[in-house]
Amino acid sequence: SLGSNDFVGKQMPERISVADANKTYNISLDSANTGTAVIISVKGPASEPIDVFASSPVGFKVKSVTLDGDATNYDSITLRLADGNWMVGVGPQMPKGPMAGPPTTPTYIPPQPVNIVVQSGGNPTVVEASDTANDGTLKFTLTTANKYIKGTVQDGAGKVMANAQVYAYSPQGGSGTNGQSATDGTFSLGVTDGSYIVGSFVPGMPPSKEVPV
Repeated sequence: SLGSNDFVGKQMPERISVADANKTYNISLDSANTGTAVIISVKGPASEPIDVFASSPVGFKVKSVTLDGDATNYDSITLRLADGNWMVGVGPQMPKGPMAGPPTTPTYIPPQPVNIVVQSGGNPTVVEASDTANDGTLKFTLTTANKYIKGTVQDGAGKVMANAQVYAYSPQGGSGTNGQSATDGTFSLGVTDGSYIVGSFVPGMPPSKEVPV
């Protein structure tokens, strides 16, 4: 976003050559203000950085925002989406750039995405597969974690694995969380009461066996 206007960002860096001490390079961004307005209303931890995203066969959109300082408020974020089926959700803010690394471990349980159908010429224009009215507004509540799953990631020889990706998800609902092991292989995932499946992986290596908790 630039001021009150939204734009489609560049997914890949652009190569430039610098021969002089200074160089001016212009980057053109396409407007993201076309399509049907879908309002995502989010209540969560104060000042929490989040990504609001929408995925479909016709594209992917994401907006990075920071919730306000009042955890009792619902913040409203608008995405403009083309006609079609979309999965809309909220999650931890993803680092940007090809070398940015994994996201930070969230302090809340990311909610399940909601399926909607956008039909600009229809009535209603947004059909929601949720328990709310087809009014073009989706509500998400980020539940603060009050329990923790802790452990250590090791390889088959018992050697601790640093910087391994660790995840936990509910087998009933599919929602869950993720994190990364520390230099000593330990990890801590914030969750709420319930049953979870926990697993881990390191890029380039076979994934671990998933464990019920």
